[in-house]
Amino acid sequence: MHLNPHEKYLVVTDGATKRTEAHFYLDYSDEALVFWHDKVNSGLNRESVDFTIIKKSVEGRVHGSLIESIKKAITDEWAAFRFSDAFSWDLNLGKQLIQNDTYKFIIEEKYDHGKFVKYGEILDAELKTRGTILKRILWQNNTAKVFVDPSTHFDNRPFYAPIDYLHISSPFSRRRFHPVRHNYQPHLGVDFALAAGSPVYAAKEGIVEELDHHHANGNFVMLRHENDYLTTYNHLERFASGLIAGKKVAAGDIIGFVGCTGYCTSPHLDFRIRKGDYLYDPMYLTKPFPYKERNYWETTKFKQLLGLLTTQN
Repeated sequence: MHLNPHEKYLVVTDGATKRTEAHFYLDYSDEALVFWHDKVNSGLNRESVDFTIIKKSVEGRVHGSLIESIKKAITDEWAAFRFSDAFSWDLNLGKQLIQNDTYKFIIEEKYDHGKFVKYGEILDAELKTRGTILKRILWQNNTAKVFVDPSTHFDNRPFYAPIDYLHISSPFSRRRFHPVRHNYQPHLGVDFALAAGSPVYAAKEGIVEELDHHHANGNFVMLRHENDYLTTYNHLERFASGLIAGKKVAAGDIIGFVGCTGYCTSPHLDFRIRKGDYLYDPMYLTKPFPYKERNYWETTKFKQLLGLLTTQN
């Protein structure tokens, strides 16, 4: 469990049983670690939290960076970075936005025992830039939570998302400050932050080229695909059972689980795409949804979401 400055926790005491609980809320899930004690015993449980959810509408204009503009309207930076997640798959937000572009979104406020705990998901996001209105919808289905563009299915992108939950903690960059080495160097992949133990999927059908441990990349799997593409999945907690070099895998097969091995400060997946000696920015070759959600737009649930968005606007 990682605790950050200003992170909220809740202490609850039951007057009848004299049981006191301290709730520490987990990222990326509706769960908490609950430390408890009563007159006789004490312990630690991991429990689901039945949050009360209130939906809040937020809108404003871009002045300076998008992140800082949103933080002025809603102080928690989670909302700003989650909004950025919604559009980063096909927009360079640092270069394409201009002053007085507008943003609008609906976000969940989560309460436990009547106390505000944290912001949840952004459900609908809208960005108006250079006179064009762009919309994104949060598609949720079982474990998958991904932002989708109702106007396209990204058919021209050969790879599927390698995970169910796409929160970008570090984008592709030719010059990034390394959090462990404390110097500037290229980061030629994209980091997705999510809970340790989350499944990692093959982004496309391929052959296991290599699986090993590297001092910097930790446990990693490399797959070879048609047209000489290679995808690499770094910092894994462990490999999928039975995975060996030379094995054929299908798109969407589980190949490992998210961890924090190698040079790492918190659980995440470092995902890379290579062809020959050239490393591509995965954001522009990858669909923003995993293989198992490839037909989401045909479902009744998505059509209802799309209809609700149309009604709201």
